[in-house]
Amino acid sequence: MATLHLLEKEELKQIADELGSWVGYMQQPLPRDSFGVAQSIEVCTISYSDLRNSEKSAQACLQTNGIWHIQVWTRDSPDYYARVSHGQDGKGWQVNSLYGPGTARKIDAALRQVDKQFEDAYNIRLVEIPAYYITGLTLEKGEELLVYIISTPPGLPVKPGTAYPFEDLRRILHEVAPVRGVNIKD
Repeated sequence: MATLHLLEKEELKQIADELGSWVGYMQQPLPRDSFGVAQSIEVCTISYSDLRNSEKSAQACLQTNGIWHIQVWTRDSPDYYARVSHGQDGKGWQVNSLYGPGTARKIDAALRQVDKQFEDAYNIRLVEIPAYYITGLTLEKGEELLVYIISTPPGLPVKPGTAYPFEDLRRILHEVAPVRGVNIKD
């Protein structure tokens, strides 16, 4: 059973109000009342240097920076997601970016799969490993840390839809060069 790091309902209401001003920027604008916010998930990252430092514990590798992931639903599915953080004054919430569609649905599918696959109560956060363009979910319980892979670029030896114990993932990625930039088109 998944336990998400959640924001309070009052905070989600504030974020939903803020998202209303972003609706007009959608590729196919929808009426504001067709949008809703659902899951709120704390975002953490694992840096390349932390991943390579075998002396650093799994929990110590998870870095948070106050960013939260919000699933944004339109009608019946999570078509968008927003990244939010506290406002500059430290009060209230501000929407930093709004993305979609595609990744929001992958995250929703991963949350559903994790809920079916794991009966134990795990604390869940969204994790990004920028050096490898990996997006996943952390499943945390005590000292145990699993990383459920949501997406990776082609060619990495980790599979989306698979949960890896952190130390196994660390060992696998240690053997692979990080992804370095993209091609420049002329």
